[in-house]
Amino acid sequence: MLLCAHEVNPQMFGGERSFIDMLDALAQMKLNVYVAVPREGNPDYIDLLRQKSCGLYSFPYFQWTKNRGPDETSIEDFIHIIEQRNIALVYCNTIVLVDPLIAARRAGRLTAIHARELIDHDEHLCDRMGMDAAGIIKRILHQTDYVIANSAATQKLFAHSRRSFHVPNVAKVDSLDMPNVVGEHVVFGIVSSNIPKKGIADFVEVARRAEELVPNARFRVIGPENAYVEELKEAGLPGNLEFAGYADSPAEAMAQLNVVMALSHFAESFGRTVAEAQAARRPVIGYRWGAVPELIDDGQTGFLVGYKDVEAVVARVNTLCKDPGLIATMGTAGREKIIRQFSPVVLRNNLRHALSAILAEDVPLRDDETRRLTIIVPVYNAPEAVERCLTSVLAKTDLTRDRVLMINDGSSNELVQPLLDRFARHPGFHLLVNPQNMGYTRTINRGIRWAEGDDILLLNSDTIVHDGWIDGMRKVAFGTPKAGTVTAMGDNSGSFSFPVANIVNAKPDDMSHDDWAKRIIAFTQVSEPIDVPTGNGFCLYIRRDLMDHIGLFDEETFPRGYGEENDFCMRTMKAGWKNFITPHAYVFHQRTASFGGEKDGLIKTAMEIVHQRYPDYARRVKSAFGSGRMKALRALSAKAFEGAPVPTQPAWHNAPVGEPTDRPGYRAGPEKRFLSLNKMVIDWHTIRGQAPQRDPDLVSIIVCVFNQYSLTNKCLNALARHCGRAKVEFIMVNNGSDEETSGLLDSWAERDGRVTVIYNFDNLNFSLGNNIGFAASQGARVVFLNNDTEVKAGWMEPLLAPLADPDVKGTQPKLLYPDGRLQCMGVVFSGKTPLGYPIYVDEAADSPLVTQNRRFRAITGACFAMRATDFAAVGGFDPVFINGQEDIDLCYRVGHGANVFEYVAASTVTHHEGRTKGRGRFITHNRYSYAARWNDVFPGDDADHYAKDGFIVAEYQIDRPELDGKSIACWRAKIEAKSELIAEAG
Repeated sequence: MLLCAHEVNPQMFGGERSFIDMLDALAQMKLNVYVAVPREGNPDYIDLLRQKSCGLYSFPYFQWTKNRGPDETSIEDFIHIIEQRNIALVYCNTIVLVDPLIAARRAGRLTAIHARELIDHDEHLCDRMGMDAAGIIKRILHQTDYVIANSAATQKLFAHSRRSFHVPNVAKVDSLDMPNVVGEHVVFGIVSSNIPKKGIADFVEVARRAEELVPNARFRVIGPENAYVEELKEAGLPGNLEFAGYADSPAEAMAQLNVVMALSHFAESFGRTVAEAQAARRPVIGYRWGAVPELIDDGQTGFLVGYKDVEAVVARVNTLCKDPGLIATMGTAGREKIIRQFSPVVLRNNLRHALSAILAEDVPLRDDETRRLTIIVPVYNAPEAVERCLTSVLAKTDLTRDRVLMINDGSSNELVQPLLDRFARHPGFHLLVNPQNMGYTRTINRGIRWAEGDDILLLNSDTIVHDGWIDGMRKVAFGTPKAGTVTAMGDNSGSFSFPVANIVNAKPDDMSHDDWAKRIIAFTQVSEPIDVPTGNGFCLYIRRDLMDHIGLFDEETFPRGYGEENDFCMRTMKAGWKNFITPHAYVFHQRTASFGGEKDGLIKTAMEIVHQRYPDYARRVKSAFGSGRMKALRALSAKAFEGAPVPTQPAWHNAPVGEPTDRPGYRAGPEKRFLSLNKMVIDWHTIRGQAPQRDPDLVSIIVCVFNQYSLTNKCLNALARHCGRAKVEFIMVNNGSDEETSGLLDSWAERDGRVTVIYNFDNLNFSLGNNIGFAASQGARVVFLNNDTEVKAGWMEPLLAPLADPDVKGTQPKLLYPDGRLQCMGVVFSGKTPLGYPIYVDEAADSPLVTQNRRFRAITGACFAMRATDFAAVGGFDPVFINGQEDIDLCYRVGHGANVFEYVAASTVTHHEGRTKGRGRFITHNRYSYAARWNDVFPGDDADHYAKDGFIVAEYQIDRPELDGKSIACWRAKIEAKSELIAEAG
């Protein structure tokens, strides 16, 4: 990715520090990050950027203002970098950069901007841009694919787009872990760049009013000397105030203060100084506007007062001076809040989550070769179960990389200790012995501390593991954004039992644990990990950085081992992490009774505490374990028990995309942008679930429009005339059309209630545009129609009729050229390459060859009908294809190569074939992508179709000879009648 900075100041302010925070977070991910800066005005800062990135580009580029348009020279420079460095994502660290976004759009790459401004409260920004806040927001959403917002208040401005993420700024909590010593005077301070809008004048007025009212208060301004500061000094300052100058670091600034004030005259989109102050145990008094209320808990970590209410600020100063103990109390609470919500690990997790969604693939963390896993097995009696467990762990774990820690928690059974001593002699096994029974929670905490920097996997001593069990846990722990804990599926582990919860899902006697787990995972591995509000300690993976963030298990409240994991996992969620069930591990659990008759009472007491601490816990559990995703995972695991054949992935599933290249490494192809948006703006999971409940009488006609005013108007006029009294809706997808065509669509929507216009911010092509249209539709049957078509009288009813047969997956009409000749009635395949071609092109409309219905393997996307359930089941058109081959690919994914698509002779549609500008640009990309999926999957079928009509193939003609030998040429048959050939032979 290319990360673009917008300024480099001689001194480090919030913008520069936030940029470094971004690089620090990105450095922990498997990303190659390049940096662009408009100048090199600060050598130390530039050196830092070089150290933290793969490379730095410095050249002049400019910020967006009302007086400055795009600069073609800098756009060309950015395009050069994008192509040279194989950039997949161009990321601007502010909304005021335009040239990098234009360059990325021209190169077909993804874009994101980091919004750090509260646009609707920033008059200076609006004046600079020459438009109002609504105009700026609209332009941003048009220029970029995604918006990263640095506060919830900022994200609200973009939330309706479904293309925004909340990734808050952070404070460097480690460097700000300092005491707050209050001396004879309480020192109140403001840390800023000392420009008027930062509220320096308000701060001076607070000091002036407090001079007599609060004599033990002192006031200090930390920031650079400038002309504005000189003006304030010349006007006269109260004796309790001083200007202390610029501080080189936040820690240096905070060391001079006891309490910090945030009195900006513009609405801060985050308030970095507010976060840093609280991280340093400094309470904050701030104005209640912008994003500052997200940072300050009023009365807990500081005080919030009305905007410009200087009198209220003075009152809070008086409160803290009268009771200095509040400063320590608030300081502790503030630091805890910042660690929980705004520490660097939170930035990393949220940014990784956003980038994974943007790139439409999980962004993994970088592998740390020194990172190790300690498997903690607490033991209390039950020696037979313990031996089975440890034997399986010994056999199924790579102990050259990871290690096992057994802890004997005061077992009374005399067989346990010798058993553990024996296993401790194996390399990689370690043993701790508690002098007496300490209880489960204290025992695992002891093990976690012993393991130091290792990740932790808690494993009950009555479990049996399988081949690849740790990889199945790690796959989610490291591959899924925000993953803090990961629990395995189990056969007998309460709510985590699969397929049926809270029972024993017995393994067949004739299968080993390895084989049975492997069989179940073969079905479940297609599922995404399921996020839940709690984990289960029978087999629970915990990341070390999560524990560093939120601490260990609460051994004081839950000493005996019930409720501790629920509490820990709820704290995990509260800190912005997630708890997952992995579909890649299935661990067997005997569930021996450690506490006998005490168990029910222990559980009851523990869960009462959990519900008291987290009133929404029960609701969250019910929602998560009753969700559609959970039901789907249970259904997948049930197939193993039902005797279903082990599934195999479709041949096309992992096929390469685009033109082959000799360049190794990550491919940043043009399809990435559309795959990302398809995943982000369309909730396919919900659509699939709701498809069976769609209106059975409603027909949704979806028309994707990019310009072509006259043809679009002709298309709509024909639809209005020839849909009769049928219950229909026209979903017109405005794919970033020009003003004339957009106005046409708007006018149709105003006068015809059946017309709904969907506005896309850019031309998102045929596949994604139609998918978005489908997502907005309501009908049980859908018709996809090009905007350069013209339906004829009586076209719709016969087109839809065959869909009553469940064996028919789709239908297409008789597509005619404007002169009445046949354009397409179905697609056939030569078998020389996987590409197809329309049969009987140029036949007369009344030719005997085209007057009867017949079925094909594939049909054309210019006009075809499907059931909504079938379209949703495969996730619609695949945006891998950019205006070509997506219709045939859809037919193959839906019909699996069978003749299940029906040509309907009684339905007629004229296709004017208006050519979209640039349509042919991606022909080779589409053909290579298609051929990689479907080459040699299905045999040719054209000869069979011709034979039924009395023809044979005389020869094949290639459409593009230069593609011969690459498996992406299209071969069309030249046919002759059988009788003619027989006569010639005679």
